[in-house]
Amino acid sequence: MFRSILVGVYPEHDDEADACIRMAMRLLEEGGKLVLVSVVDRPEGPTFFPALENEEEIKAAVQHLERALTVLVRKQVPLGIDVDSIVRVGQPGKRLVAESGERQSDLVIVFEHEHLWPLSRDTVNYLLSHAGCPVLVLPQQTHV
Repeated sequence: MFRSILVGVYPEHDDEADACIRMAMRLLEEGGKLVLVSVVDRPEGPTFFPALENEEEIKAAVQHLERALTVLVRKQVPLGIDVDSIVRVGQPGKRLVAESGERQSDLVIVFEHEHLWPLSRDTVNYLLSHAGCPVLVLPQQTHV
């Protein structure tokens, strides 16, 4: 059982977010802390793929994700669970590693995507290489 679990989640993917939260609830010890983190991708240098760079687009994306995380928490997290939901801006792998370190997470849970931006294979590989705690990667088609 884990005392502090960080879940990297993209609330627009309901089934995947639900699977991650259900797994976290199974592994979270009583009185533990759940942290849901979503990241607006903003490259730290030139990038081949399009990403948000305009400040107004970033602000709108952050607000959208904050609202979506609030709805996700209300739908999926049982009452009485200590939960935070936060949105960060930057490279997803780096932001998730930084947030897990700042919050002293015991476990990070993510859902792997082969081709989708929010949690791409590169992000998962970065987490596996740099996180200061275990990382549980739920594969596509996971049913918890």
